[in-house]
Amino acid sequence: MRYIKITETPTITFHIQNAREGSPATLLVDALWFIQYLNDTDHRLNNDAAGIKSSIRIDNAVKKAKAEKASFVLIDDADWDKLRESAEKPSAGYPGTPARRFQPFIDMISEAAVEAPKEDSATAPS
Repeated sequence: MRYIKITETPTITFHIQNAREGSPATLLVDALWFIQYLNDTDHRLNNDAAGIKSSIRIDNAVKKAKAEKASFVLIDDADWDKLRESAEKPSAGYPGTPARRFQPFIDMISEAAVEAPKEDSATAPS
């Protein structure tokens, strides 16, 4: 199992053009959004049945961490490995510029702990 510490990095704000209304819109990016973004967009997690099963488990783990207000997302090693590869070299690249603003979130995934942190309240994903 891997424990991905949810970083306290400030939320990133992207101002994007709303194509439908022609007005600027704001996209707020935080640690859990970033995990979900990779989970939803990277081919490693969406290209075949095994990837889709990993994607479902990651989605459940993020939802559980959010519901429990946990400080960690707990996922199994195989799913973490796919997520780590997606973070370090996303198949579709990163949206927006400068992409360097995503580095704290990339590190958050790459540096996931193997042992349960003492303050962790999360349990294994279902």
